[in-house]
Amino acid sequence: DVEAVNPVNAGLMARGTPRFVPSTPASCFWLLDDYFRHTGRDPGTGLHGRAVVIVGRSHNVGRPAIWLALDRGAIAINCDEHASAAGRLAEFTRQADVLIVAAGVPGLVTGDMVADGVIAIDVGINAVPDGSTGGVHLVGDLDFDSVATRAEALTPVPGGVGPVTDVWLVRNAVLGAVLQQTNLAIGPWPSR
Repeated sequence: DVEAVNPVNAGLMARGTPRFVPSTPASCFWLLDDYFRHTGRDPGTGLHGRAVVIVGRSHNVGRPAIWLALDRGAIAINCDEHASAAGRLAEFTRQADVLIVAAGVPGLVTGDMVADGVIAIDVGINAVPDGSTGGVHLVGDLDFDSVATRAEALTPVPGGVGPVTDVWLVRNAVLGAVLQQTNLAIGPWPSR
C-alpha cells in the first residue's frame, strides 16, 4: 500500500505518523520545500500561519494534503465541487497563500479567483479536445495563463508535479520492499 490508502496507513497519516505519504501530496510539499529553499525561506517554518487552500477531497491527494498542511502549522482550508456548485469557490481560493488544486476539472480556477502572490500547485491533468489538430492536449485544473499573471510561482501541466510524483512513488515502493525484507518499521517521513 505505497499510496497509503489502506485504512491502517491512512489512519497513521491522519495521526501524523505516516508509514508512507501518498506520492502526489508528498510531491506537492516537496516542491514547496524546494521552492522555499531556493528563495531563501526556511522550509521548516515556511507554512506556519499561512493559508493553504486545497481544492479537492480525494483520499489519495486532497485529504492527505490537508493533513500535511496541518502538520506544518498551516491554516488548512479544504473545499471541493460543492463549494464550486454553490458559487463560493473563489471565496476560499482568494484566501490562499498556497493553493493546491486537485479537482479534476480543466481550468476550474482562474486568475480572478486567486490573490496576488499566491504559490499555486496544479495537480490536475485533463485531456481536452484540440480543435486545431483534432487530437487532445493536456491542461490542468488552473487556467495557467490567467493565474500566472498573479502568482509568485505556479506549476505547469504537464511537467510540474507529475515527474516528482513518479519518483516519490518509486521511493515509496523501495521503502516498502525494505520494510518487507527487514521487518523493520519505517519511521516518520523525511524531514524538510
